[in-house]
Amino acid sequence: MLKPLKIFLVFSLISFTQSLFSKDAPPEHFRVPKSTLDALERKLKEETDPSKRVQLLLRWVKNKEDYEQSLLEKKLGVEKASEQKNGDQLALFKGFKVDIVTRLQTEIADLAKHPKLNLDPLYHVLGFRLLELQKYPEAVMAFQKISGKTSEDFMGLGDAYFAAKNTRAALDAFEHGGLDSKYRNTAGYKRAWCFLQLSDFQNALAEFDIALEDNPYNTIKLKEEVFRDRLRPYVETYQKLIFDDEELLNLKKLASRVHPEALEKSKELLAAGLKALILNFNAKAQIEKAQAVFGYLTKEIKDPLSVLVLAAPIWIKVYRGQLNHEAVEKITDSLPSKKIEGFDTTLLETELYNSVVFYDTLFKEDNLPTTRKLLFKINKKFFQLFPGNQQADPLRVGYAKLLLEDGDPAECIQILSARKRGDKEVEDLALSLDA
Repeated sequence: MLKPLKIFLVFSLISFTQSLFSKDAPPEHFRVPKSTLDALERKLKEETDPSKRVQLLLRWVKNKEDYEQSLLEKKLGVEKASEQKNGDQLALFKGFKVDIVTRLQTEIADLAKHPKLNLDPLYHVLGFRLLELQKYPEAVMAFQKISGKTSEDFMGLGDAYFAAKNTRAALDAFEHGGLDSKYRNTAGYKRAWCFLQLSDFQNALAEFDIALEDNPYNTIKLKEEVFRDRLRPYVETYQKLIFDDEELLNLKKLASRVHPEALEKSKELLAAGLKALILNFNAKAQIEKAQAVFGYLTKEIKDPLSVLVLAAPIWIKVYRGQLNHEAVEKITDSLPSKKIEGFDTTLLETELYNSVVFYDTLFKEDNLPTTRKLLFKINKKFFQLFPGNQQADPLRVGYAKLLLEDGDPAECIQILSARKRGDKEVEDLALSLDA
């Protein structure tokens, strides 16, 4: 999940750059040449009428942005440049943005000498550019200067307040922005995050539900974020003793609202939501609720191996934390004895690694045969499933020593053969075996 501030900037700045000057947008992939930008510069130097200067400045910002994009496309190609524009634009073109902000601030200071002149369009552009440069207090000031704020201005002001850690003011700004149906869902989503920051989970949940409402302006991307992020306040405000059929049905309905015409995507989202609930309930030490959710999850996912890959790392972590060694051993025994293909096994790899480290430490403390047995089993399972993991060389040494103690030098050599060269302890052990 994205961090709140990053989410806010993604949803606000992308929509801003897509809508700004859209009436006169050039055809796709066409970029205004440098000569046009130079011509605007000359007109700005010559023009003395304040109202016309405002319009010229707005055109200059548009052309400056267009010229930026043309440079990026030449460097990366059109398709890659489009991807880069959203993600790393700030890093690549900070100089251009600073130029725009500096120019606007200078021009506004001069044009402000004309009290009847409408400077709202310039403050609008300035506010969003300051947001992009992460100058949040200055962005707040720019948006506040707008005398006739639009819903988009209120949304930008809310983003600036939130980033400046003025959460209460952000709530108010988003409320005003959300009065426009175009921004109602996004405003609800952002107000939900404000309430999360204030640990007001009940209101956060209510705002997330607003963000999920049907609206021609709502997007699948936003609804997917809402579905995932509302699970936290859902868990925080959950009052029932157990997760039951009614709660599963409600979650299914929410997933269907995100993907009303895509059953498979709805099922995938539901499964991801159930998995997140297991993790969240476990994090709050509400194991029985987590187990109940897992029961429903196994019914939603028909492939036994999928369930195993999903469940094993969750429950290994839970039972290891409870020092329920018997349960950890049973789960370890249930895992396949060879590399698992076609699944994301990152979490499983992590938890098996952590378990080796945990039980290695425990064995050094208690020196019990049962602990050694479990340590050996988990080591063996780890290298059966992830034989080529060169980041696991520290584990190879411990496992190799256990194999030697059990009189299995051949397997010991096999384990060490996949080592990453350069680890002195591993190399010394390998050399001693070769000798």
